[in-house]
Amino acid sequence: MADPPTGPDKGGPEDSSHGGAHQSLLDRLAELKTSQAELAEATARVRATLDAAIDGIVTIDASGTIEAANTAALALFGYTAEELVGENVKRLMPPPYRDEHDGYLKAYRETGEKRIIGIGREVVGVRKDGTTFPMEVSVGEADAGDRKIFAGVIRDITERKETERELRDSLSQMSSVLETAVDGIISISDHGIVESFNRAAERIFGYRAQETISKNVRMLMPPSYADEHDGYLRTFLRTGKKNIIGVGREVTGLRKDGTTFPMDLSVSEAFGNSRRTFTGTVRDLTERREAEQAQASLASILEDSLNEIFVFDADTLRFIQVNRGARENLGYSMGELRGLTPLDIKPELTAEEFQELVEPLRSGAKERIHFETTHRRRDDSLYPVDVHLQLVRYAGKPAFVALIFDMTEQRHALEALARTEKRAQEAEKLASIATLTSGIAHDVGAPMSVILGYARLIEKSAEDEKQRKRARLIAEQIQRITELIQTLLNISRPHEPNRVPLQIPSVLEHSLQFLQEKLRKREISVECEFSEVPEISGDRDHLEQVFLNLFVNAADAMPSGGSLQVDVQSPENGWVEVRVRDTGNGIPPDALEKIFEPFFTTKERGKGNGLGLLVSKSIVVEHGGTIEASSELGEGTEFRIRLPCAPTALAGC
Repeated sequence: MADPPTGPDKGGPEDSSHGGAHQSLLDRLAELKTSQAELAEATARVRATLDAAIDGIVTIDASGTIEAANTAALALFGYTAEELVGENVKRLMPPPYRDEHDGYLKAYRETGEKRIIGIGREVVGVRKDGTTFPMEVSVGEADAGDRKIFAGVIRDITERKETERELRDSLSQMSSVLETAVDGIISISDHGIVESFNRAAERIFGYRAQETISKNVRMLMPPSYADEHDGYLRTFLRTGKKNIIGVGREVTGLRKDGTTFPMDLSVSEAFGNSRRTFTGTVRDLTERREAEQAQASLASILEDSLNEIFVFDADTLRFIQVNRGARENLGYSMGELRGLTPLDIKPELTAEEFQELVEPLRSGAKERIHFETTHRRRDDSLYPVDVHLQLVRYAGKPAFVALIFDMTEQRHALEALARTEKRAQEAEKLASIATLTSGIAHDVGAPMSVILGYARLIEKSAEDEKQRKRARLIAEQIQRITELIQTLLNISRPHEPNRVPLQIPSVLEHSLQFLQEKLRKREISVECEFSEVPEISGDRDHLEQVFLNLFVNAADAMPSGGSLQVDVQSPENGWVEVRVRDTGNGIPPDALEKIFEPFFTTKERGKGNGLGLLVSKSIVVEHGGTIEASSELGEGTEFRIRLPCAPTALAGC
């Protein structure tokens, strides 16, 4: 095998060292190319990673010149890479942050003092368009050969700041609400320690907030509730069992001055900062309880009112509520009344008339109306009423409220007043009669005595019977005139009755004895029914005159016989009533109204002077009583006399 060629061109031995060096250079060049490729690949990976980062990343040198900015940073500040690379980073900061940054770099170059490197800081950035925004900057330092480079990681915190601002506003609003709330709001720890106490709670409990904070909430409770509260907390902490959390409960609170009050308490649970708190909302129920008590008292007053009070639905007119006074007066139960309407107890009104009556209330033309009508009880008896009616809201619906006054007593009073006025008129008539009678007695009395004397003389001296008969007739008429004048004088000169305790039955029996013969002759039967009655205080002679007048009138009304019935009873406390009934022909209605007037009579001419009943009435009135008459043609007449019991006998009346 031949030796390899030598020499400069043939690659001989003299050139072997050069060949090895050349190969080594080529290897190093290949390694360098490989390193550069790997570096380029690594750089590309880093660039891709940086461009994919959400946060902005900007690198600068020690003088603050921007060397690179990732895609997020360019988008954040609104620049292109060409516009930003090579510029000083303070371009991205508004004053005073720009001046501060220059100071930081200068101090770092001169002293090596690091101000923000390695830590985060909130600053303000400025975009290309001049707008600013809050950002958080974190700066890292690295060596690049013989020089320093700095990388800043930038995060736009605009949304976070807005969220924080909204949270602060919300907290401020919540604090304002809590402080101005009507209800007391108290927060406590899970050990019962007060952490907050709003103004309403201060007003309710009488404490200032600083007097309660850091104290146990049991200071706001009376002992019994305080012990219960401690038990609730212990049970809750041990078992997690909730007693009042999440629900409302009525409890008793304790004020600073030691007084207690009813309150409504609701408790909520919250978690925050790895701990549990409870918030209690407190409402003072004192006014509500007082209002409820007042309402209950008012309801009791209305229920127990003697006046009638009705509430009925404005649409259906059915009764909703009726008080006790109305129920007892009408005779219905509440259950029965709920099925009725006002038309069922007001027989005078039709449905159309009632709707027309209440129309001004429905239309709002009037707030209330007033009218008089009649109510019908369950037993069909009637009584007059005065109605005050208005339209209201009851249980959320329109309803009528009627206040009813029973006018029975008022009607009786008016009737009594009318009777009093009539008596006054009669007294006036009697006064006129008295004046007339006094004149007649004075002017006619003496001449009548003379005429009567001559008539008696003529009767004795007359020669024939015809003259004697005429004289007797004159004497009889003069006697009647004299008796009439005397009766008128007795009426016109009333005197106080001689009152003594009397048993009315004995007075009646004595009066009947005077007429026994007359009644027997006319075949009039007498039926007496005397129940046991109290004594009265009266004048026996005067009362006997009254009963004699009635008995005589009854006998005259039954000339062909009949029946006289006399009853005595005590129909109500304080009175004794006498009824005298005959079975005569009766008195016509037009005449019945006049029988107590002077000189009025229904008897035949010459058989009555028309003063008997007037005298009887005046005597009864003097005794504080009343006399009334009723009659039916063909059936007879009845007189009713009511006399008051004697004061000592009222207990038995």
